[in-house]
Amino acid sequence: MAVDHAVVQRVRAIYGERLRGLFAFGSRVAGVPRPDSDLDLGVWLDGPLRRRDTWLPWIAAFERADPPLDPTFITTTSLDAPPPWLLEAVRAGVEVWFDPSGDLAHRLRRVRAALAGGEYRRRLFMGLPYYERTAS
Repeated sequence: MAVDHAVVQRVRAIYGERLRGLFAFGSRVAGVPRPDSDLDLGVWLDGPLRRRDTWLPWIAAFERADPPLDPTFITTTSLDAPPPWLLEAVRAGVEVWFDPSGDLAHRLRRVRAALAGGEYRRRLFMGLPYYERTAS
């Protein structure tokens, strides 16, 4: 999937200097979207993630986007101690769309290396994936 530069530009306009990085993941990146699939985006922001300054501006800017844009807002903590959704996204493949410092790509490579190195064990429960951290 190609970077949507118009989306990147709008996200940068919304969040300004708070925006540390932007990446796409999910079925569209994996090349297996359904006709009604949304576009999953990881939005790395500085500062606290409060509804009024994260979700509300996003909705105002993208409520009519086609395909629908589904943001997951993250902070540095999410990249340092990745939650299961991020482990699953990295495992399936991500595309960095905005990363002026190169730090996002570096952190996502570290997550990918941790997965490949067996630091996390993927399990299924009733067909749904979850991750266990292995002993270090």
